[in-house]
Amino acid sequence: MKKMHIFLILIAVIVILVLLIFLLRSCNTNKPPDKGDTPSTTTSSTLDFTPAIDYEDKSITIPGVTGINLKAGQLEQKVDFFNPNNNPCYFVISLYLSDGTLIYKSDFLAPSERIQNIKLTQVLKRGVYGNCRLVYDCYALNNKATLNSGEVKLEINSQ
Repeated sequence: MKKMHIFLILIAVIVILVLLIFLLRSCNTNKPPDKGDTPSTTTSSTLDFTPAIDYEDKSITIPGVTGINLKAGQLEQKVDFFNPNNNPCYFVISLYLSDGTLIYKSDFLAPSERIQNIKLTQVLKRGVYGNCRLVYDCYALNNKATLNSGEVKLEINSQ
């Protein structure tokens, strides 16, 4: 019985490692980011940040957001969306509810620029919205050609 438990744990660890390797390889850029210019955390009460997602062999840094606090019943919101200083691209940031409803989309955001005030496309009722997505579409600085994109799953807490 003890050998069966060890075998199951070993299988679970292998599956997790394979998934992590797959996720890390899903981004297709080549140059490592300059770690010196990347904001790692924020003291803002509107966002819960994890350190920025840095992949060793990638050149675009996507901020790791785990949650957003928004005001229930109003369109105007305070946030702290940003494009890290060292990114070689523009961002267009879009916020989606779990059902795919787009509730915010930014204009082009250059490296080192921040957005702190947004207007939602609809008001949110009070509650917790799980499985939402913050999508970072990336565009070339010289001609705004479409590059890759990154997506972060997050929770919206509407108070």
